[in-house]
Amino acid sequence: MFTGLPGTSAFAAANAFENLRRAGQIRAWGVSNFSVSEHGIPVMAYSPLGGLGANPLGDPTLARIGAARGCSAAAVALAWTIRSGNLIAIPESISVAHVKENAVASSLKLTPQELQALDTAHPSPSH
Repeated sequence: MFTGLPGTSAFAAANAFENLRRAGQIRAWGVSNFSVSEHGIPVMAYSPLGGLGANPLGDPTLARIGAARGCSAAAVALAWTIRSGNLIAIPESISVAHVKENAVASSLKLTPQELQALDTAHPSPSH
């Protein structure tokens, strides 16, 4: 496991790993237990709405805010997820209608009160 070298930037380490991958010396590389936000590296949330079989969109806080704003609970959930600007959300969808609903999130600016309601209803996991 590579834990970094003193004085080595995250950018230099990423370039070194990418060079190893291109040379066929490793198949893939990634980060773990690494504070990506300190280094300006965005986090990717694949299927942030729960994916097949999950139903976080039935959440009453998301539904209430969506109804008040004239958009879907999914748009609210995605807007809440990407609010920091350092997270990339890639929601799954099986219909054009859902893709259009999800796209609303990019222009939906939640109020501080709405963000607080969501943060209270869904606190970050503790370590």
